[in-house]
Order: sequence, then structure tokens, then C-alpha cells
Amino acid sequence: MPGGRRACHSLLAMLALACQPASTSRRSSKHASSPSPSRPSMVDSTCPGGEVLAWAPVDTKVLVHVDLRDDTLAHALTRSSTLDSGVAPVPILVAAIVAELHWELRTIRFILANAGFYPNKIVRLTALDGTTVWLWHGECDFPVARHAIETAWHLDMIETSAGWRGHNSATKHAFPYDALVLPGGRFALVPAGTAARMHGWLMAAPPPAPSRPPAELLGLVPAAPIRAVWSGDALLGSHVADDQVRVEPVSRWLRVTPSDIEIGGTLWQPLQQPRDDGTNRPEHQAP
Repeated sequence: MPGGRRACHSLLAMLALACQPASTSRRSSKHASSPSPSRPSMVDSTCPGGEVLAWAPVDTKVLVHVDLRDDTLAHALTRSSTLDSGVAPVPILVAAIVAELHWELRTIRFILANAGFYPNKIVRLTALDGTTVWLWHGECDFPVARHAIETAWHLDMIETSAGWRGHNSATKHAFPYDALVLPGGRFALVPAGTAARMHGWLMAAPPPAPSRPPAELLGLVPAAPIRAVWSGDALLGSHVADDQVRVEPVSRWLRVTPSDIEIGGTLWQPLQQPRDDGTNRPEHQAP
């Protein structure tokens, strides 16, 4: 998606949040929590239960892991925007996701901060049908988290046998995402109207994996502010030879640092060096 169109989508998502009156919050009378004088900060260190990556389905098409507390993330995002699917030896889908990550991440961090979520790490999953899922580790106190989601995002929360689903039933000023509260303090944002389907995908018993699961594969990638892995059936650029599709999946990864983009162990340099316009710096990001 071109950068201009992505920017418009980001702005629209933020405006959708800003324009919703607080008085229209809808909470289930059965599970409603009493309002708190201030919204708590729900960081990802309050709930045991393991790494959020363990919840990445084995049939994930693309997984991007972002370390939000890395001091070099802003510069790494500037570097990631230079990834060109016409030149870099990565699938077209992967290149598009990584190159536009700075726009998406800015919007998601704004949305999470609006509800008091400040995770240390966040994971972006792409399902086989192309649906995007944002996963993070947060507050184990479900009533507190549910109240924050209902109040900030104006979602109707429904309890299930495996957590909660939040959706917006309003016909206008609709929040652009559904929310999922999963066991073990995991949270997810999915496109509006997809809560039930994506909840089932995230909670389903894993099918046999033809190769390493994405979480295991990511664990082999050296630490970096931005890391990504992908499956063999991700869309490939025309410059990628057919035999490269069948290579050992350990090579299907990349990592981004402020100075380099490393793809499968090989450094890749853009034709033109990135220009830092300042928008990825900490003062332009959510706290």
C-alpha cells in the first residue's frame, strides 16, 4: 500500500478514537466495573504465562516482532521504510509490511495508549487469508482491562469459554478494531467484525507444521528492534527464483537495526539511504 494511503488510514483510525464521546461507552451490566478515577497503565510485566509468541499459530503467514522499549527503534523504523520489494530478496508481502511498519505502529501505539496499554513488545501476525492481528502481553486483572477497553474503545465485551471478545455494535463512530482478551494476559486487536473468526484461529489446536513454527524460527534470529519471519507460501517477487521458495525455512527471516537490514544472514543495502523526517523519534510516539 503506498505511503500516502497508509498515512490516511492511520489518521482516520486516530480520528475515529478522538471523535467518540466518553458518555457513549457501552458495558455489559453483568460484568461492568465501577469507573476508576484514573486509567491504570497496563504494562506487560504484570501477568505470568510465558512469551506472547507462543500464541502465534503455526500457519501464520508473516510474523513481525517489535521491541517497543529498544532505544534504537525509531531509527530502525526509518531504516525499515527503505525495504523495496522490487529489489530486496524477500516476498512482496513481507516487504510491504516491513516498509510500512512505521505508519501502522504509530497508529497502534496511539490506540493502545488510549486504553492504558504500554507493552514492552508487540507482535504483528498475518493470517493465511491476509487478516492482520496485533498481539501483546498485558494486564491479568480482567475487570480492570475490560473496563479500560469498554471505556476507551467503546466495545461491547462478551465472555467466552476462552477469554473475552469485544466488538462495536454502533453504526457510526465505529472503532476500527475488535479486541480479544485471551488466557494468560494476552490481548489482540483484529479488524472490526472478525473477532469470532480470529479468536478461533488463535485458540485452535495447531495443525501439523510442515516446517519450524514461526515462534521457534524467530527464536533463531539474533535480537534486533524489528524482526520478521515468514512461511514459504508468502507472495514472492518476480526476481526470486523458483528454487528459492523451497529453501530451508531458517533463511526466511530478516532483522532491522538502525544501520542495517539483514535478510537470512546477508546484509542488504537500499539504493538510496533513508531520510529521517523525525516522525519515528520517541517524542512523536506514544509514551
